[in-house]
Amino acid sequence: SPPTPHHRAQGSILYYARGIAEAQAGGPVLDAIVTVPAFFGQRQRQALADAATLAGLNLMGLINTHTAAALQYGIERDFVNRSQTIVLYDMGSGSTEVALVKYNTYTVKEAGKPKVYNQLEVRDVDWDESLGANLLDMALARHFAAEFSAKAKLEVDVTALPKAMAKMRRQVRRTKEMLSANSAAPCTVEELYDGIDFQSTITRDAFEVLAKDFFSRATAPLKRIMERNGLQPGDIDAFELLGGGS
Repeated sequence: SPPTPHHRAQGSILYYARGIAEAQAGGPVLDAIVTVPAFFGQRQRQALADAATLAGLNLMGLINTHTAAALQYGIERDFVNRSQTIVLYDMGSGSTEVALVKYNTYTVKEAGKPKVYNQLEVRDVDWDESLGANLLDMALARHFAAEFSAKAKLEVDVTALPKAMAKMRRQVRRTKEMLSANSAAPCTVEELYDGIDFQSTITRDAFEVLAKDFFSRATAPLKRIMERNGLQPGDIDAFELLGGGS
């Protein structure tokens, strides 16, 4: 069947990624292993495989995102004479995955001599496929939009205006990032609506109240993993944050 617009969009993204890889490698990139979220079903995985073909890639396989991250973590470390249990927490713009991974080593004889290799086991994985950093952006954007409407005494619902909300969301991302290192942060948007500028400030405490439900959802996958495996915080050797939303 002919490619759908969705397939073409995915193919364009992979083609762009291929270009970045080729620029870094200094030559053509034809073979690829593509990561996928753990919650992707067979149809979604097949759609991604079709998109890789559209991008001119020879797809050698699909691998779960958390497994790829676990491999990278293990490659860079030595687990001789010790085991390690870690949590990989990956929040993107639209979804969140949490994985529990255990590392240790095994020994084999090669040419009569012992050789030690790292090995890993993904013990558990959990996710919230609709929880991502975009929800934080929207919560902030709606908060400031309501404040703008009240200050400007507007009868129109600013949240229903795509152009105004696009401007607001661009700014609130910066506001959100500033709050990670500051107790308060400004939000300024020129000509938000009908030529009217918007300027305000929000404290980190106010933001945390605003995002209370978000933070409850953000910890839920981790809590489920800890409970299922009978673990306490002290049982975890490392907690690795992945993804742009983390």
